Amino acid sequence: MLAVLLAGCGTGTATGSGFPKRSPALSTPPSRVDVSTSVSASATSQHCRLPVAQLPANPNAPARRPVGFVNYPDGTLSVDTDAITYDSGTDRYQTVKQPRLYGQDAAAYDGAVGRWLPTKPALVSADGSQYVYPDASGIHLVQIGSGSDRTVFDRPGAFLIAFNLKEVVVHFIETQDFVRSTGRLLLVNPLTGLARQPASGPVDWSVADTTAVFGTDLNPDDPSPLVQSPLEPGMSVAPDRVWRLGLSDGTLTQWFYRPGSLVEVAGIDGAGRLIVAAVNRDRTEVWRLDAPESGRMIYQGPGSAHPDPLGLNDYNLAGPGIADRDVFWLGTSAGILRYSESGGFRLVYSGEAIPAGPCR
Repeated sequence: MLAVLLAGCGTGTATGSGFPKRSPALSTPPSRVDVSTSVSASATSQHCRLPVAQLPANPNAPARRPVGFVNYPDGTLSVDTDAITYDSGTDRYQTVKQPRLYGQDAAAYDGAVGRWLPTKPALVSADGSQYVYPDASGIHLVQIGSGSDRTVFDRPGAFLIAFNLKEVVVHFIETQDFVRSTGRLLLVNPLTGLARQPASGPVDWSVADTTAVFGTDLNPDDPSPLVQSPLEPGMSVAPDRVWRLGLSDGTLTQWFYRPGSLVEVAGIDGAGRLIVAAVNRDRTEVWRLDAPESGRMIYQGPGSAHPDPLGLNDYNLAGPGIADRDVFWLGTSAGILRYSESGGFRLVYSGEAIPAGPCR
């Protein structure tokens, strides 16, 4: 049955597992380490077109949201002008092609139907037939073939995380400051409008698959948390650990912790493994995790105080990335990276852009 998963803030008691107030640090890091940024012949043998979005704006067409395709492996960009525009009258994005589709983003390409969609890649159903988006009236479900657009949950303020034929993941943020926010995670069925709340607490949920949702928070026991910005009205203190919440049983598990670092969820790869980045001023690590506190370090590089041609040491990744069979595409300030087991991370497009779907 089709369902929507919403995540949001609040201080009420969860119907599932709650968040523990304190959590121990990781005792030891994962032991399997593989650091590679070299490119093998097999890493460049595939030829495909990667859909990309959030390209630099065209001053001659301010309403148009530039999207296009990057040819891999040569890195050339072709802009698609028949895509998505912004309508200031309705405060929505809309497609140029008919049937006209509406939404709140311009960052997804649906390879199943060959159309750009006014939403995010994670909000398109697995079969490419539907997508969801939020607006001031609530959560909308759109049938791509017909253009049917209906409100399936009439509560505004939702941050949608993921959607497939079973559920949409949504985060409602009700209270937030520079240190932490509190929220509620909901699973909503768009056929009935009914929702269930598996958890609540100070976790910023960001990615999900069919089995779990992942997010970050700040461990109050971190003796020296990373301060991203000391500016008023308050310091911006970085989250330092990752949580996994099982969607079937509500089990909450600490998945990763790096005291004194900014920990970000980069996405979920094609094998269902979580990819996270841990950044501080001196060092950057990217890990591929397949169990709590266990996985493989797939990148090690300079921290935020040093230059990094891959842009992985930024304090804000342009994620989540795109899982694409045995590779993973990720946007950074440097451009778009391609990760593969044999080639490691490689910059395949230099410029302002994020991946908008699998490379085909």
